[in-house]
Amino acid sequence: NYFLFRTVVWGGAFALFCYTAKRLNISVYYAALFLLLTHSVIFAYARATAAMAVYFLGLSFLCKPLNRRWLSYAVAIALILMSMAFHKSAVIMVVMTIMIFFPIRKWSVILLLLFLPVLSVLFSKLLMVITMLEATDDALAGKIEMYSERELVPGISGYLLNTLEYASFYVPAILISVCLLLKNRITYVSVDLQRMYKVAIGLVLVSVIFFLMGSSYVTFGYRILYMSMIPLTLVVVQLYQFNMMSRQFYLYCVYSGLSFMCVKYIYTVYVHIVNPNASDLVL
Repeated sequence: NYFLFRTVVWGGAFALFCYTAKRLNISVYYAALFLLLTHSVIFAYARATAAMAVYFLGLSFLCKPLNRRWLSYAVAIALILMSMAFHKSAVIMVVMTIMIFFPIRKWSVILLLLFLPVLSVLFSKLLMVITMLEATDDALAGKIEMYSERELVPGISGYLLNTLEYASFYVPAILISVCLLLKNRITYVSVDLQRMYKVAIGLVLVSVIFFLMGSSYVTFGYRILYMSMIPLTLVVVQLYQFNMMSRQFYLYCVYSGLSFMCVKYIYTVYVHIVNPNASDLVL
């Protein structure tokens, strides 16, 4: 049953997201509200969303270990590896786990930017190899083409939708970085927040490089960008919760996502009114 499957997957992913927020001492109410207001359309990504939720729950045990560290690390490794069982693209998040050991300073961000092109090429090759394990070349090409079509909404409406969608990720990432790096607060925040931020900003920066590499890599770019949805939400809410992000910055983050959501729903309704047989690519 399609609806039962979606309910179980989305409901389970949302429950895991809420539990992750609770583990990190983040307001579950505000985290859930922020996610639903800014990224509920993207969150409805079935198995990929489940993989993200499982992975970031596992990452939370690395960011904020239990008193018995060996048990915490065992649970973290198990969950992180388990995320790949839900969706093969989770391998990117697994690789990005090394970011928690990366020192985030102004000089290190510059260094990361210099090495991003090399990392992006390696990630793209890795994704292709992993996907080819279970698909023929024709099937793989068709699948990638199908995913790409979801981003290729024609005309001005397509440009507007894509701009607003990407802004809903890049605006929070930039404002978080301003709060933590330019205002030199990175050393004053908790270790768990620092580590979650490192993974989030790593995913965002890698997605930028994929977009810059040309249309052949757009599929990888937006799917990697989607992976930053959960950690960006957690970091934004935690910064605001502990008065490390101004109300103005917080509202900018909310509005950037909410504007995309409104335009997306309006456009979807319009398309289905004009063409009742329109495919699900709009959603």
